[in-house]
Amino acid sequence: MTKVATIDTRRFLALLLIAAMLIAMIPIGVAVFPSGILAADNGTVTCNFTTSNGAPTVNSITLSSSTMNPGTAYDITVNVTDNGTVDDIDWITVYLYWDSDGTYNDPTTPAANNNSCAVLQWTKAGGFVLNSGHSGSTWILSGTAPTMTLSTANWVFHVTVSLVAEQSNIDSSKWFIHADANDGTNPTVDNYNADINEVTWYGQIGSVTTDAVWSSAMNLGSDNVQSPQFTATYTSNGAFNQQVMASGTWTGPVSLTLNTSGAPGNAQLSLIADVDGTAAGGTQVTTSYQTMDTGTMTAETGDVEGNLYLWMSLGDTGIPSGAYSGSVFLKISN
Repeated sequence: MTKVATIDTRRFLALLLIAAMLIAMIPIGVAVFPSGILAADNGTVTCNFTTSNGAPTVNSITLSSSTMNPGTAYDITVNVTDNGTVDDIDWITVYLYWDSDGTYNDPTTPAANNNSCAVLQWTKAGGFVLNSGHSGSTWILSGTAPTMTLSTANWVFHVTVSLVAEQSNIDSSKWFIHADANDGTNPTVDNYNADINEVTWYGQIGSVTTDAVWSSAMNLGSDNVQSPQFTATYTSNGAFNQQVMASGTWTGPVSLTLNTSGAPGNAQLSLIADVDGTAAGGTQVTTSYQTMDTGTMTAETGDVEGNLYLWMSLGDTGIPSGAYSGSVFLKISN
């Protein structure tokens, strides 16, 4: 009995030793925190989002010259950025307008006016056009649109200034530029140019009656014999003078001299000019320009002066009978 028990005890100790060795080979974490069979322990979520195009930005407005002469062309450059490309822009409107006190104020959609506000438009569909309010105007517009694949680009408005755009270089008034842009989706955006932009004076005289013929023969010593009526059209963008002068020598059977005092002597004549149909208070015509009336800024078509007359006086001697001729000159000035 004792021998058998001894054999069993040895076998038991051997088994314990083998078990201890196996346990020592198992990781402690596994041995202490058994977790079973592991699957995938992470995952990926794909996220997607879009950005809105956003409103464009009018970055700047520049004018190619700060002094503008009527009848001359200048470039207004409008620089615009769009979050996508500038192909998103549907329209741009530029207001080149006169301000009486020379202080910039954000305008409220000023109306086209040939004297005081040029409304210049670009649309994607129609290109560069003057606002319809400029019908018959001497404002002229062309332009250059940018490459539409750019994100920032220039629109160039090539504008010829109206002959009757208000003169501003003699007082505190100024011309300013305001531009609006719209992409068809977002609210309209704008910017302005408040630099000191001036328009100089312009005057033009046209449609002058070319002949004034006294139909009846005049006697020597005649005093203030009225000529036929003649006309002239004055066009200006500011205050102007209507002026007159005459040639100093008149031709005929003998040469006659223009007397500028109004008291012609031997072989002399004198002239008075006026715009009210009477010689009284008229202008004594000399060989240099004299002002006989004044005017103010006109419409594009000008102001027609239709009441112009001359009054001629002759000396008592030295004027043989016959036909005589000379020239009278009209001028507009400021």
